[in-house]
Amino acid sequence: MENIGVIGAGNIANFHLEALIEAKFEIKGICAKFGSNRARKLADRYSIPFFYDIEDILKRSKSESYLVCVDSQSIDQILSNFIGLDIPILIEKPGPAAFNLSHLEKTKASVNWFVAYNRRFYKSIGALKTIFSEQGGFLNFSFVESGALLDLETVRKDIINNTCHGLDLIKFIIGEYTLADIQVMLKESIFEAKILNSQNRYIGRMRILFGAPTNTFIELITQGEIFIVQPLEVLHKFNTLTVTEPTIHSKIRSYTPSWVGRGSQIVQSITNFKPGFLEQAKAFKNFKDELTTNLCSVQENESNLRTAYIIIQSISEKLQNKN
Repeated sequence: MENIGVIGAGNIANFHLEALIEAKFEIKGICAKFGSNRARKLADRYSIPFFYDIEDILKRSKSESYLVCVDSQSIDQILSNFIGLDIPILIEKPGPAAFNLSHLEKTKASVNWFVAYNRRFYKSIGALKTIFSEQGGFLNFSFVESGALLDLETVRKDIINNTCHGLDLIKFIIGEYTLADIQVMLKESIFEAKILNSQNRYIGRMRILFGAPTNTFIELITQGEIFIVQPLEVLHKFNTLTVTEPTIHSKIRSYTPSWVGRGSQIVQSITNFKPGFLEQAKAFKNFKDELTTNLCSVQENESNLRTAYIIIQSISEKLQNKN
């Protein structure tokens, strides 16, 4: 593919456009609702044609592929214009049918539709995935949401729009998995569950912290070593412990995990672009020529959405029992 059309002009479109241009895509046009000043500014900034109507951009732009980055509530309506067309589409998360799983069958047949989980393309995440596949180990996933656990509608939006990123990372690193021994702790504002792999083996734990002043992280404990991505763009490795004995000035013994090999053992996803977007754009451009891809298909994303709904339903039931 050499060119692409863009549907939608939200904040995320800026990051996508920069990466697509760097990946040598020709932007054939951008389409947004009538009167969108943001879309007009993007069109002017990148000197690309502007369209107010999807049918118009489909007929006139002659785009070989499309990026769809609209509000999650509008995704299904927008994608209905592409059903039956053999056109590759990169769709901003959470992807089609996020708010109505019954619509999923309409899009599952589209083998060249992908959901833009850009964090799959972080170098740090790729390195952690490789270590886990080679060495195994136990994984701790800790995700953070800003909303309150007691507000079900906020929880629903947060899980669908944001935690879906984390659910996809679990799937990307582990493969197929299920949740077990689910606990919803309302007082502590925590959702917690065991992670079982496709062989039903307990290999990790997931937590969602609501309204907590901390950062998302993934921890891998394997063969006497600990690997942590926190923030997700940076991988740290620890395998030694520094013990500081009590002194006359400090009566407390302290234990500090030590980084190994500062620099070479720390993988960072730092580029001139928002991490993940450029490699994702390159993968989308070349997916037809590759045997495998890190892109998330809409079929693969179905399990992310179904897990999201399991979490939402578990929290809903807990809130109903409380009342």
